[in-house]
Amino acid sequence: MYTSKKRLPRRFRRAVEAGLVPETDVTPDYTPSNKVGWTVNQWCDDAGLGRSSVYLAMKAGVVKYVKCGTRTIITTSPREFLASLAEKAA
Repeated sequence: MYTSKKRLPRRFRRAVEAGLVPETDVTPDYTPSNKVGWTVNQWCDDAGLGRSSVYLAMKAGVVKYVKCGTRTIITTSPREFLASLAEKAA
């Protein structure tokens, strides 16, 4: 579940701040451990990286992805990616 109201779309943030809707009604309910695909923006948020760094990693083949129409779905979890960086640094 999202922990920050900043990650909600603006229209939902305003509704939550005004007390019209409880935050649990507008936040997606997922746990990163069971998630199998991320959009680029979701992956950037979860990994703490910028979009350009993610696209460079995708181009280098470090981060695996698939295309579904125009949408890019990243299949490498941010946790796996960050663990591989830690292994390379050690």
